[in-house]
Amino acid sequence: MKCFYHNDHDGRCAGAIVAKYENNYNLSDFFEVDYVMKLPLDVIRENETVYFVDYSFKKDTIWQLEKVLEKTRNVIWIDHHTSSLNLEMELPWAKEIEGIRQDKISGAGLTYMYLF
Repeated sequence: MKCFYHNDHDGRCAGAIVAKYENNYNLSDFFEVDYVMKLPLDVIRENETVYFVDYSFKKDTIWQLEKVLEKTRNVIWIDHHTSSLNLEMELPWAKEIEGIRQDKISGAGLTYMYLF
């Protein structure tokens, strides 16, 4: 299991919720990321479960999600940013990814609602 979470309080809380849900507190499985950095995709193993919480892909970063999906279909994407909703409208295949993309609630709140 790997978890990528946004580098703010909301994202850190969402990552902590994933840790509780998975009963995994191994810091080497969790990655604090921002929206412009290249994700460390080399850490993901074949068929591993990967969480993206409080994290929004953009048109110029969606290639990273596509690379993850080449390694594993076990992706859970939970986000509350409007940009994620807009991306789903532009790329219908993104709607098929497990998880929830919804606005008007925090990323941590969505993560908790979805997992518990």
